[in-house]
Amino acid sequence: MFFIPNLRKGVTVVGLLVAFGIPWLISHGPELWSKSRHEVVPVPVEMQLCTAHEQCGYVETACSSCCRYEAINKDYAATFFEENFNASCQSYHGAVCDCVGPGGIEPVCVKGRCQLKGPDPVYND
Repeated sequence: MFFIPNLRKGVTVVGLLVAFGIPWLISHGPELWSKSRHEVVPVPVEMQLCTAHEQCGYVETACSSCCRYEAINKDYAATFFEENFNASCQSYHGAVCDCVGPGGIEPVCVKGRCQLKGPDPVYND
């Protein structure tokens, strides 16, 4: 007799999930899987142009603040956050990291474009 009541509870739980879970996923699915949930916001090429190493810096590009950096011309850092990063990440509702910082990378100007030079491939996408 132990098996039958537990089986009925299991069937009831599955039935409730099907009855309410699937419609909820259908109605909320697009926002759950939207690009901005895990998006890395790219730095536009025109914000990476440079003539000297001193012009180059780096910015956080992951909505989660999970140590994703990309090179940028320092003159465009504030513009990048105002116009690109904040706009793309305003609807982000995922995890957030406590990133310590980009150890061992250096922003450099190579062939007229800011790039990150360093040992960790995470920083050199």
